[in-house]
Amino acid sequence: MIILAAVMGVAAYLFVSRSNPVLYRYVDRASVQYSAFIIQNPFRDREPERKAEVVLQSLKSGHCEQALSLPALEPARVAYLCERERKYQLGSWSLMDRKGEGQKIQLIFDLYRSSGGASTLAAPAWIDMEKKDGEWQVASYETAY
Repeated sequence: MIILAAVMGVAAYLFVSRSNPVLYRYVDRASVQYSAFIIQNPFRDREPERKAEVVLQSLKSGHCEQALSLPALEPARVAYLCERERKYQLGSWSLMDRKGEGQKIQLIFDLYRSSGGASTLAAPAWIDMEKKDGEWQVASYETAY
């Protein structure tokens, strides 16, 4: 009986803790750049993050048009973004924040870029994710260069 109660308690804890992907968030609103300190839930659903990282990996590999063929982006915007992506090559990234719940979320990444052999530049990127037919998909991509 005690074992069953313990198993149910652990299951309830994992369910509750997994339902909120961010355990703690502090955003410095006085900062010029987006600056946040977050503690991410280790039990969160990471599928949206994996799907967003596929796009980032494609951008890093030089497949910009393929990566940004998103319904929310106009062809002229894709051309502009791809021109900038070629000029400021993506090197690496890290997840800074995650906002929203349910079927729509926004992932905020720190992107580290290089420009013509110059030192690495950091800029935020916002990737909106939508869950359609039970699968996460990238809806839009915005960044600063």
